[in-house]
Amino acid sequence: MDTSDSINLTPEQLEVGLINDTIDQSALNKLLTNNIHENENIDALVQFFQHYIPGNRTMNEFIERIRHYNSAQICGLVWNANVIAYRCKTCSISPCMSICAQCFQNGNHEGHNFNMFKSQAGGACDCGDASVMHAFGFCCFHGENRPKTQMVPRELICCAELFVPYLLKVFIRALRMSAISGDIVTDEKLLEILNQLSNGGSAIQMYITHALTDKKLYEEFITDPSMVKLYQYEYLTAETAALPVTYFVDSLINDSTAHSLIPFDTSIRTMLDEIMMWCVTAGLPEALIRFLLSLLPDFNFKLLFTETFLRFYGVIAQSLIGESLAETSEIPSRLVHISVQLFSSNIIAEYAMEKCHLIEVILSCIWHMFVPSVDHDKPDDDDDDENILKTHPLACMYQLKLNLIRHNARKEDFYEKICFFFYTVTNDANTGMVVDVEHRLIVKNVYWPLLSDFVNILSQEKIAFTILENKRYLILWLRFLTLFQGMNVNERVLTQHVEYEPQAYMYAFTIELEISAAAMWCFVGHLKPNYSSEKLICIIKQIIDSINDWLRSLSFDSKLMDDWKLTFHLPLHRYLSVFTYNAIHQFNIDPSSFLPVNDQNTLLNLMFCPLRTICGYYEVLSSIWLRNGEQVTVQAKTYAKSAFSSSMHDADLFLLQLISCYVEPNLFIETFLKRFHVYSWLFHSKTASNLDSSQQISMLESALIALCAIIGFQPNLAVREAKHIRSEIVTTLAVADRLYSEVEENVPDPSPLSANRRDIEVILQQVSDFQTPSVELMGHLQQGKYTIKDTLFKTEYDPLHVLMRCTKRSQFQNSLERFTNYVKREGLFKSDYSIWPPFRIPSYDHQQMSNVQNSLRSGVLHHFLFLCLHAYLNDKSITENILYFTIYLLELSIINGDNRSPMAVDENS
Repeated sequence: MDTSDSINLTPEQLEVGLINDTIDQSALNKLLTNNIHENENIDALVQFFQHYIPGNRTMNEFIERIRHYNSAQICGLVWNANVIAYRCKTCSISPCMSICAQCFQNGNHEGHNFNMFKSQAGGACDCGDASVMHAFGFCCFHGENRPKTQMVPRELICCAELFVPYLLKVFIRALRMSAISGDIVTDEKLLEILNQLSNGGSAIQMYITHALTDKKLYEEFITDPSMVKLYQYEYLTAETAALPVTYFVDSLINDSTAHSLIPFDTSIRTMLDEIMMWCVTAGLPEALIRFLLSLLPDFNFKLLFTETFLRFYGVIAQSLIGESLAETSEIPSRLVHISVQLFSSNIIAEYAMEKCHLIEVILSCIWHMFVPSVDHDKPDDDDDDENILKTHPLACMYQLKLNLIRHNARKEDFYEKICFFFYTVTNDANTGMVVDVEHRLIVKNVYWPLLSDFVNILSQEKIAFTILENKRYLILWLRFLTLFQGMNVNERVLTQHVEYEPQAYMYAFTIELEISAAAMWCFVGHLKPNYSSEKLICIIKQIIDSINDWLRSLSFDSKLMDDWKLTFHLPLHRYLSVFTYNAIHQFNIDPSSFLPVNDQNTLLNLMFCPLRTICGYYEVLSSIWLRNGEQVTVQAKTYAKSAFSSSMHDADLFLLQLISCYVEPNLFIETFLKRFHVYSWLFHSKTASNLDSSQQISMLESALIALCAIIGFQPNLAVREAKHIRSEIVTTLAVADRLYSEVEENVPDPSPLSANRRDIEVILQQVSDFQTPSVELMGHLQQGKYTIKDTLFKTEYDPLHVLMRCTKRSQFQNSLERFTNYVKREGLFKSDYSIWPPFRIPSYDHQQMSNVQNSLRSGVLHHFLFLCLHAYLNDKSITENILYFTIYLLELSIINGDNRSPMAVDENS
């Protein structure tokens, strides 16, 4: 329609009437009816609002003037993906903190640990937000000390105040009408006006946020009979009826009954609720998200927005699953774009936890993504390919062997019994289940935004402790981790080389490191010495119970274990290891207060899986898994890689060390040697080995290395301790000269909460000399590298530590050659014989861990070591490496037998 004939009030007249309170109400009603209520032409509406909202000026002039009255404490500038922003670890409180380029330039970050990055999912500037970053990092325009502004003149804002609610109503009508086409906001011209107004700052944003959250205003909007039809209300009711329902996990809700499920509340009470509903059903359109996020500097709006976002979180989570069928999806990154702006603030996160069921919402959505059939009935004709969980391969193995032994099956009955077995296992609800790492939800990282949100909220100390101390939350999280326990099982190929090498291992490592380990280090990073020891003991006992539950679900029996199935993924055991390490070293808790120290069988069961994994690691290095292809080798090297060692290899090793303190020494050593396939060979057991002689010798050396590590190596499970960082830096420099980036890469830094690389720089200055960049003969620039100080080969070089960090023996040999060069250069050894590694007498960080020396008193160990010496004298294939590891263990045994043993607690620890 042509609106020019229906306009009776000019913007100038309207502005004067509003200021003087002399407005003609009938003229105003006519203006609203003709140009807004009965007008569905988007172009005409846009023209009208751009003409009337600024009053007696143009829209550009209005925005420029209104910005002078921006009093927002927080910058809040919103950006999309691929925008350059800054992150300063020195200034940050939350690990997700980021600031825009302008605020970075206007602040003072000289000498800070900052980096410039290209945003992957979009973000918003946190400058001025004291709950996300320290005040000394604020720029001069934000924070409590920002310049003061005057009140907005009435004549400047009066028209905008009147028309903003109508603009939002018209926008909602456009959203409703676009539901017909299935394309939300097909014409973004109205949204452009809203974004333009929001960019005017807090002076205009306050009117937008008030209208969005005013329940009374929305109630009048949807109940006025004259407006219901004009604003297409029927489309809203149809859409809300079609929304998918998400239920809370019943064990999480205090007031849940035994026979009913509690759904997420997706009722519509405000304009914000309705806009959020359309935003969610449309797949989180980027432009609409930007508009909503731009309003977050208004703190009260941020609280209400968080509440609305969490009420629709379940719908978003379900849309993630649906989108996994598409080639690409923008929903995951856009979801994180929203949530990171909310949960990075401890104030918002704690409010959401106390008022909006934050923990219950996220845990329920995570659980239902992986276990959709637990709380919902599934149709009988569901395709098995859609199930993300499968019967655990280890459970099938144990149960199958048990059935065959019990029934003494004859060959002719074998096929029938196997069919019956798989039928019973598949239909047994108590059988262990594990995630299928080749499922599309895993392959496409569909779970990533939900788990990213969970790890993000764990950066808030109060939330992390609430989850640890609330049994309902902790048990559900441990049950969730159980789904990944023993995933991606490798089975040794004994015939021809595997033709197709699966890539599923990549997804398994991603899951454990980015989900399980990231959350674990967040939890542990909050444990301070003033934390309750009793609470920590309860947490560790619950982890042990979860491991025992998992073993029972597998019908676990160590005697029936298949030696040639291998998994590198044991998140529950690593939680036990890392929490126990901190309990002992930080809280001085006696392990007997949580470990079943008097139950030898339970202790052996607890250590079985990590021992099998460490043994499997050495099997791979010994070329026993060669026919399985390169992918198994990559798994083994990733497992022990320095960057991940704290979360995987070191955690497994520490658990073996801990349990060895309480298992009878002969039993421990015998169990250990059997797992390493050397017991039957050295002790002439009747049990035949399927390893050739070279593999047996390689495993013999590996067993000696692992024994030395159990007794003498100090795993790095501490969150950023200078002593451990120093030993890691010395170790990596002992192997080769390093670039700074290589040093940083080889220093385990597991926790997302650890803040500064300044400690690496300080230690590098102490232990190395810097070789300045140079130009090669061909004109190529050679980057500067760090070289270890020679004296450290005498005082701090630890060959055992190098062995634990090197997945290639050549790297260990490099360090030994560098040590040999130092010794000969200093004239400390003049013989032509090769020099043995200078193994060090162990010292222990804590008195409790000195009990690992108990194994040195084992008669089985002594017998084993003398058999190694005998083999060296009589078998030319036995290498000198085996000899010096044997001598080292014998030396430790002799020292340990002396009451004046120097193997004691490190006084400086």
